[in-house]
Amino acid sequence: MTFNIWKCDASGNPDSCEYVVKDYTNKEICKYMVKKKEAWTIFIEHIDKKLSCPIKPGLYKLQDCPINTDFLRFLPISDAVWKVELRGYDLDTTLSCVEFEMQVAAFLGGRKRRRGHSSK
Repeated sequence: MTFNIWKCDASGNPDSCEYVVKDYTNKEICKYMVKKKEAWTIFIEHIDKKLSCPIKPGLYKLQDCPINTDFLRFLPISDAVWKVELRGYDLDTTLSCVEFEMQVAAFLGGRKRRRGHSSK
């Protein structure tokens, strides 16, 4: 499995993208895909078929996958568009390709002071 991850500015313009991970290859994907408390765990747990190795050919769908702020602990937070590409191989033959984009926008909220009250 080969991973590429790009971070782009909030516009997602391809000219603004820079590699965060480039051509990272993991030949032991079966060992890692079942690990718990990893960035990908939430996705693996919501695939419509149980994944086991060797991974069988077929269409795998991500269903009812909640995304919450726990997932963001794996990302440096800033307004950005993240582009991810995962490619699975058997020798030199591409068997799978997953591409997705995710926009992260930091929410900067704060308490408003009530009128007539000072911060003293």
